[in-house]
Amino acid sequence: MGYSGIAMLHAERPEVPILVVSSAEGAAVAEEARQLGAVGFLSKDSDLGTIEAAIARALGGRAPAAAASNAPEPLPQDVAGLTPTQLRVLREVIDGKLNKQIAHDLAMSEATVKAHMTTIMRKLGVQNRTQAALVARSLGLDLKH
Repeated sequence: MGYSGIAMLHAERPEVPILVVSSAEGAAVAEEARQLGAVGFLSKDSDLGTIEAAIARALGGRAPAAAASNAPEPLPQDVAGLTPTQLRVLREVIDGKLNKQIAHDLAMSEATVKAHMTTIMRKLGVQNRTQAALVARSLGLDLKH
């Protein structure tokens, strides 16, 4: 299951709290949403009072009660800190494109693409573009959607 939309929205508007309400269950699913930038995760079966309280807490700058669990520290591969441009470059890398192709497609210089790739690899804690693509895929980032 992938929540790439959370990463994209978080990159575009990091100041907007994202609270996921889903039918998916399990701590791993909730943690994945949080790693990608969501402030919380609620089951769609939650009662209205719980949902209202979580929304109020998120809008007030506090994590919803459901997010305050003993969740592990975010993974070093957390992509929530990538900018929209970095996410677009990463999407192109996942598609197997070379820096020259990415530069053409995104209307930037090849040097700019290389600079973005350096930052992406540092943020993801990887050594090369192949590892960056693998990490993104392993986190469920189907960035085409």
